[in-house]
Amino acid sequence: MVSSNVNNGKLDIVSFLISVFVFLLILLINIKGKGRIKGYSILLGILIGWTIFVILGKGPDTSIVSSELISLPEVFVWGLPKLNGGMMVTAILFTFLLLSNTFAAITATQEAIPHKEGTFEKRLYAGTWTGGISHILSAMFSTIAVVPLPATAGFVKLTKQYSIFPFIIASLALIAISLFPRIVGILATLPLPVASAALLATLIEMLAIAIRSLRKESFNERNSTIIGVAFLIGIGIMFLPSETFNGLPSIFQHLLSNGLLLGTFVAMILDRLWKNVESTN
Repeated sequence: MVSSNVNNGKLDIVSFLISVFVFLLILLINIKGKGRIKGYSILLGILIGWTIFVILGKGPDTSIVSSELISLPEVFVWGLPKLNGGMMVTAILFTFLLLSNTFAAITATQEAIPHKEGTFEKRLYAGTWTGGISHILSAMFSTIAVVPLPATAGFVKLTKQYSIFPFIIASLALIAISLFPRIVGILATLPLPVASAALLATLIEMLAIAIRSLRKESFNERNSTIIGVAFLIGIGIMFLPSETFNGLPSIFQHLLSNGLLLGTFVAMILDRLWKNVESTN
């Protein structure tokens, strides 16, 4: 939620206070709101915070918004795909990252939805297939693919929108909006402190979901140690300067600079090397 001045590195007090206000406003609407208004707490917080930023003149420069009316997607804008050893290794590493994200997102969402149907295996199978198709289409049309995030469960829990129908409608709306560069440019001017404050509000629900998931497992010495080591390494690696791993091969740079990926690998390795005595008895 902190916004800083790029030139002198000082804290922008006004932006910081607005982001704190947006964060508290979302929580207040979600706790005290009645009826449907609770489901729109995030949207209301973003709109009000964005409006305040514009009124105070703190919003981004809108002169960069494209004047082009319609822009249709193009195929392979940057040329045909080329494969080499480095790209293959990177793709494999990021596949593990995407699978771990998908696994965590589905697990968290199952905790957030009160009346869930179907098995976890079925959802994981459908999620990986959908993600694969999405990435193929994204690569073909030279755009950024959608990545599943566990924080999505926080949005679901906070907005109380458990049906998939609104999600499909929103996705179709975003596809339609993407054809109009001017609208996309305006949406891209959303102030970062406002977006960060809204995301932070959802992480409260995400943390609660994570704690409830952990409570379902036996919190013995083995499990607590694995969780603690993976968590500390994953979080700690993100505090290192970005140039720390510049001298290493690219494969190690990608692995060691990503806290989520490294923490996931550490947890998987420890889980395999340290046998669970309780489950074998």
